[in-house]
Amino acid sequence: MEYLQGHELSVLTLFYLQELSIKEIVMITSYSESQVKILFHRGIKKHYSVLEKMTNK
Repeated sequence: MEYLQGHELSVLTLFYLQELSIKEIVMITSYSESQVKILFHRGIKKHYSVLEKMTNK
């Protein structure tokens, strides 16, 4: 997942692998709730974009 920036990867890891809520991620990272949501959305968008490119080859 080298296509994700560090912060995006951290947020997605905390959400999916550690099963933390957005509010828990806010407390751990000290990012605002809106920053966490933006990083989450950007990370998911990049991930799906890469998956789409891989399946269209």
